[in-house]
Amino acid sequence: MPCAPPVAKRPPEPAPSTMMSVARDKTVCVTQTPIPTITEESTQDDVIRLLSALTLTKDYSALVRAEGIDGEVLMSVTEEDLVSLGISVFGDRRKIVRAVQGFKKS
Repeated sequence: MPCAPPVAKRPPEPAPSTMMSVARDKTVCVTQTPIPTITEESTQDDVIRLLSALTLTKDYSALVRAEGIDGEVLMSVTEEDLVSLGISVFGDRRKIVRAVQGFKKS
């Protein structure tokens, strides 16, 4: 009786991260943390996790805490609000506003 052919096993999925690695064969693997969902019930820590996942140019965690920005506040933020908070980088403001717009649609 012939042996069954070996079953090919898939390698485990890499854990989400924001790291880049280069394999021996010179392929580049970039994985990114999934963007967390924000609701009006989200905490300041949830907002900080979101901003971290958006890969902004600066760390705004101190600003989030100092200004009391939780999910309820973030869901109503405008680009003008972000300017008044001192978020001067256009790309960072755009990423934040687009993320909030996406949460409002879902």
